Amino acid sequence: MTGLEVSLEKRTDTFHLCLQWEIGNELVVILGESGAGKSMTLKMVAGLMRPDEGMVRINGRKVYDSTDGTLIPARLRRIGYVFQNLALFPHMTVYENILYGASSAHRLKGDVLRGDVMDMLCQFHIEALAGKYPREISGGQQQRTALARALIGRPELLLLDEPFSSLDNTLKTQMRELIKSIKTDFDVPVILVTHDLIDAYSMADRVIVYHSGTAAAIGQFNELMANPLSDAVKRLVDITPYMTILDKLRTDRIQTHSSTG
Repeated sequence: MTGLEVSLEKRTDTFHLCLQWEIGNELVVILGESGAGKSMTLKMVAGLMRPDEGMVRINGRKVYDSTDGTLIPARLRRIGYVFQNLALFPHMTVYENILYGASSAHRLKGDVLRGDVMDMLCQFHIEALAGKYPREISGGQQQRTALARALIGRPELLLLDEPFSSLDNTLKTQMRELIKSIKTDFDVPVILVTHDLIDAYSMADRVIVYHSGTAAAIGQFNELMANPLSDAVKRLVDITPYMTILDKLRTDRIQTHSSTG
């Protein structure tokens, strides 16, 4: 089985997350308001936070199960993770940041590792920035560096926690197209957490709608719009206020394709 299966429960003093869902080899957007449990879910999947109860299975491989004590460490789960703040090392160059991702995943050294890094630099069109530090490059270039670092280990799953939140609309559009191409080129399931409806509408194969610590609905965006399961889901997937922006995105995409064709 390719994909991810989760059943998770986690309690804090002020919050209770309890949900169950599974995905295949697809680009899935977890959509919901702040505090709904989206980022908490990614941390538990990645092994950065321990659930109180539940199970996590990646490509059929169990990495956590509270019933039998299975708990695979985060470093062995083969997951690429891009944090909201990107978490690039400020004292490392672009090359060194990506190299760190490769050495952490493969624990290889020498020419093979350096060749992998150069391949990623070229694939993400940042080869000219190899010697630059994060503070010396743009937000979009930092995003590409973080993605290259997350993917160089050829993970079985890619997790993206609100990766576009600090970008302007033009860069967001470019990054959405990049993420969709990553899904195809690397053939890896992708989960993107966002509260931005346009991310969900324009990118997702399927959407998981979070509400108050539960997975309130899962399906294709248009299906959820046409047949919302609750008033909360209806409100969370209401794309109507954004139609002007979406029309502009479609126009820009058509013009871009025409100019490159």
